[in-house]
Parts: sequence; structure tokens; C-alpha cells
Amino acid sequence: MNEYIDSVQIKKIESDLISDDLDTRTSAILFMVYEFYRSDWVLRRLVDLTYSSDTNVKSLAITCIGHIARLRGGIDKKLVIPVLENLMSQNDYSGFAQDALDDIEIFAKD
Repeated sequence: MNEYIDSVQIKKIESDLISDDLDTRTSAILFMVYEFYRSDWVLRRLVDLTYSSDTNVKSLAITCIGHIARLRGGIDKKLVIPVLENLMSQNDYSGFAQDALDDIEIFAKD
């Protein structure tokens, strides 16, 4: 993929992620997880989104971290494990975090 296309896609995703419309934000998250090939960039954005004040965005971002491990067979554990472990102490998100940790344990190759 060329850098121009990357740049255009990243700008579109970034714009959609700050939209006031929840459907637009969730679509952007799902697009970057399932369609955008730059896992390093996607993971950094997902980690950023785990700090969102929007519970829907935050829970989807946590779930999608696990999906990266499932889909791509690898993940930057040093980046995501501390974040997920921290989320385990948040009652509203501990189930999502545990599911993501389980996906990483099962699917991510060391």
C-alpha cells in the first residue's frame, strides 16, 4: 500500500473517530480493525480509545484489541497488556478486558 493511500485513510479514520455520531465512530473503529493493515497504528489508536469517556467506544476498543490477536495472530503485548490489566479494576470494563486478555493468550503467537 502506498503512503498516499495510508495518509488519506488515516485522515478519514481520525476524522470519523472524533465525530459526534456514535455510528460514525464505531464504523471507523471496525474499519481500522478489519480493513486497515497497519496493526501498529491500529493498536495505538485502540489503546488511546480505551481512555474514551464514551462507554460504547471504550468497550468496543477493548474488545477490538482482542480481535487484533485473533485476526492477525500477533499483538504488541508490551503495549496492550498493561492497559488491559489496568482495565480489570474497572467493573464496567473488566469483562471486556478479560475477554481481550483471553484472546491474546489463545491466539497471539509469541
